[in-house]
Amino acid sequence: ASLRVDLLALVLGGNARVGLYLPDSLLEAGIRDMVSRLYDGKPAPIERRIGGDTFFDWIFTGDPFSAAWMLRCTQDQMAYDILENHFLWAVIHIWEGLSRTLMTNHGVVFPIVADRFLSPELAEGLGLAIVEHMERPREDGGTEKVTLVTSDTGYPDDAIQEALRAVIPHCRFFY
Repeated sequence: ASLRVDLLALVLGGNARVGLYLPDSLLEAGIRDMVSRLYDGKPAPIERRIGGDTFFDWIFTGDPFSAAWMLRCTQDQMAYDILENHFLWAVIHIWEGLSRTLMTNHGVVFPIVADRFLSPELAEGLGLAIVEHMERPREDGGTEKVTLVTSDTGYPDDAIQEALRAVIPHCRFFY
């Protein structure tokens, strides 16, 4: 089964949207409803099958995503900061909820965060399988690389962590 998951995030004049494309193979009975209700417990406003994937789309139109608020952002830095904070929170909330849902229902998947992605060769050599690569913004304006991995033996032990740190300085593990 494919484990590719795509996250789409967009701010437009008058609304913001966060969407997820997931392979239908990940959405067995019960999980589809859990994913659809990730944001506020209500089904996603748009849920559409596209080929072998399902697209979930959350649409935000109230403040701070309204057209009036966004117009205010052109002249008021604090308004812009609030918009940005709320948008990033919505994206993180949905992504974290999805990660937890998939980990709970499809085995242990954990992120390795670093300045570069984990290579397939290195992952395989350590007994890890790459599930997904993604980037996320850092506070300093740069990006950090996140590699979601899984292992038949559960979370990486100390030896695996040391081996990763030897080739990817400053990598962090979250589990």
